[in-house]
Amino acid sequence: MTNQTSGLSKPSLGIIRTYWKNGAFYWVSPANKWVRLGATEAEARDAHAKLAQVKFQPGTVGSLLERFVREVVPSKSARTQADYQDAVRYLTAAFGTMAVKSLDRRCISDYLTKRGAPVRANREVAVLSAALTYAMNWGMIQANPCYRLKRNPETGRSRYVENSEFTAVKSVAPTVVQDVMEVGYVTSQRISDVLKIKLSDLRDNGIYVCQNKTGARLLLRMSGDVADMVKRRAATAKTYLFEHDGKPYTYDGYASMFKRATQRALDQGLIEERFTIHDLRAKSLTDADLRGLDAQKLAGHTTRKQTEEYIKRRRTVEVDSLESI
Repeated sequence: MTNQTSGLSKPSLGIIRTYWKNGAFYWVSPANKWVRLGATEAEARDAHAKLAQVKFQPGTVGSLLERFVREVVPSKSARTQADYQDAVRYLTAAFGTMAVKSLDRRCISDYLTKRGAPVRANREVAVLSAALTYAMNWGMIQANPCYRLKRNPETGRSRYVENSEFTAVKSVAPTVVQDVMEVGYVTSQRISDVLKIKLSDLRDNGIYVCQNKTGARLLLRMSGDVADMVKRRAATAKTYLFEHDGKPYTYDGYASMFKRATQRALDQGLIEERFTIHDLRAKSLTDADLRGLDAQKLAGHTTRKQTEEYIKRRRTVEVDSLESI
């Protein structure tokens, strides 16, 4: 089954998520229940409008999250907005009817323990903490109960993609997947930033990028085969370097194509273990650092510590061994 966000209407509660499934539009409720809206867009709009009339009482966590999504989340990148709304859906199911003032550290700690997905719980509590910080600014509470609350332990990924694995996946991937992989690798940029490159961002000596997540502005100098590929794509594109019918590929759409390519490489025995889009950037930054390039600047990080956290688990230290006695 393929889920596709329909974007039928503006979420009135900030948690409305609609999907296309089995020939109909569905809404996922705050309680994580799938509600059929209708087979046509008109039916779905009407059903969605009725569901959207449900309101949380003022002063509840649900009403706070509604305001947070309405006033704060739109300033974030499209990807971050989707992540925040996903987190809000679960937070609303757990705390929606509670008064904001009654939400304490014990409640949130229980959520972290019982959510069933430790890492996701950490991300969701981070969103809750952001909303509660705004609640302080809006005069709803005096302190943020999430402050310095111990989160679930996490183990960072240490997967390093070997050159042979990178090449193997490219060999069975569609052309657009190959080209995005190449540009992402040589520039060390997030795939989301690569996908939004416009023709107007191209320069004679490289590509101009304004990173969505950090706001860092970079002019990435390029040469060789990848630069030639960029010129070829630009010659036939309308607005974006990587586009389909004049529109940029979405992150989710590209991620699906990349996932299928890695699975194909795995099925054919070309690789022994799958890797993710995020592993590609980690490989690029690690390789850049090993070659003496400024990985921190490429990453758009404000401190070297951020970059070290990103690449240190993937770096192999080479040392000379002792001579035999």
